[in-house]
Amino acid sequence: MAMHPDAPRIGGALLVLAAVALLVAKVDAGDGRARPRVLAATGAAALTKSVGGDAVVRAGDMEPGESVSGTVTVKNDGDATGAFRLAQSDVLDVPGSGGGRLSTKLHLTVDDTRNGRRVYQGVLGAMREHALGYLPAGEQHAYRFTLAYPAQPPDDAYAGARVETTFDWTGATADPPAAEPRRDTAPPVVVAQGAPPQRADAGTVTVALSCNERCTVAGVSGGALVGRAPRLAPGKPALQTVLLSPGTEPLRITVADAAGNRATANVAPRG
Repeated sequence: MAMHPDAPRIGGALLVLAAVALLVAKVDAGDGRARPRVLAATGAAALTKSVGGDAVVRAGDMEPGESVSGTVTVKNDGDATGAFRLAQSDVLDVPGSGGGRLSTKLHLTVDDTRNGRRVYQGVLGAMREHALGYLPAGEQHAYRFTLAYPAQPPDDAYAGARVETTFDWTGATADPPAAEPRRDTAPPVVVAQGAPPQRADAGTVTVALSCNERCTVAGVSGGALVGRAPRLAPGKPALQTVLLSPGTEPLRITVADAAGNRATANVAPRG
């Protein structure tokens, strides 16, 4: 693409910097049926009439501390969800009068205005390919490109400098990965009621156990034994026979849920 014909020229000592920065956005159909398409551009951005629907952002007469921005709207024009990416290519510098290159001076930020995510922040010429996330068919996102000249003393090396760079949107047909199941780390809530827990002689105790989720008895204090391997349904008390050993005081019962979380309860006397 040719440089802009109306690029400013140094006209006097008061003009610190005359620069034109061109950000050209083109689209690549990618593979499959997820297809990126540039729909519109606003602010400092404008769409060209090319078949690819390129978007161009221009900045002129920039001085230290100034910035320009433009917004480009991209749509998944295919009929399948796609993993979209943004890459920069073809950085073309026209050095300033002192050899300064704007691609190494201008600061670029790229923001996805739909979800507030910052795609890139850094030097214009250093941007590499970045993932934009998954766009379902028909979904569109607007990306704001902001070029800023750092606030610093003027540098005549950049007077008259220009830069042109191309940004490519690509979309590969793909569905987002399934979310990993959330691990259960909460211990169960267990309630145990039975005969008075302070016992020194051997014997049996009938205990009513209830748990707020599906649980299994995992252990009893003092070497006491459970008559069978009980499974507790959520919220449903179940009677369990516990064979006590001498010196089992107080009697405690430990339960475990399906995730392995455990909880222990003292056996309280029934009222």
